[in-house]
Amino acid sequence: IKRIAEIDGLTVDVNAFEERMNQMKMSIRTDFNEETLSMFDDTLPATCNDSKYDYSYDKNEQIYRTKPLESKLLAIFDGQTIVQSTADASSPTVKLIFAESPFYYESGGQQSDEGFLTKNEVQFPIKSLKMQRNYVIHEIERDTANPLMTGDKMSLHVNDKTRTECIRNHTATHLLNAVVRNTINLPTYQKSSAVTNSHLKIELAIMGPKINAK
Repeated sequence: IKRIAEIDGLTVDVNAFEERMNQMKMSIRTDFNEETLSMFDDTLPATCNDSKYDYSYDKNEQIYRTKPLESKLLAIFDGQTIVQSTADASSPTVKLIFAESPFYYESGGQQSDEGFLTKNEVQFPIKSLKMQRNYVIHEIERDTANPLMTGDKMSLHVNDKTRTECIRNHTATHLLNAVVRNTINLPTYQKSSAVTNSHLKIELAIMGPKINAK
């Protein structure tokens, strides 16, 4: 954006731009009612998400490994209100907030991690992962036979195969971007990208004369 502005002799207020971008991102994250989340501001700490970067490469299996993370369940939301137990939820799915989370949530065109939670060896597959305000929201299906309670200690597991495939495709978008910039000596910027574990897409805009395919 700065390079395009410079072409027209304009300047960009980067701080104001980033602030507005963050506001736009927040406006579309509505898993929790904003009023409900605002009640947590002084009582519930933001989700610590640093462990999503704590992984290592297994050369033998050619896969990135993430260790399971033990974390405390801080809040349960059933779509209408905060409940103390999933047994009290009125919907078939519930959204959970933990003290820590190792998961990469959907952001910047890249899909979220996949994985599951465990308690007493019972698995709870994760349906979706999103960031709202400062909390990572984990959505699962309610298991009536195995209720969860606020304060439970659970184990959070990242699907290593999906994470590895996303990392490879994410890196590939950066490489493609660099190749185009080094090949075409014109102002270029990335309009969008999409990264999943199965494919990638990158959209670039090039300022200048129309490029001849030959």
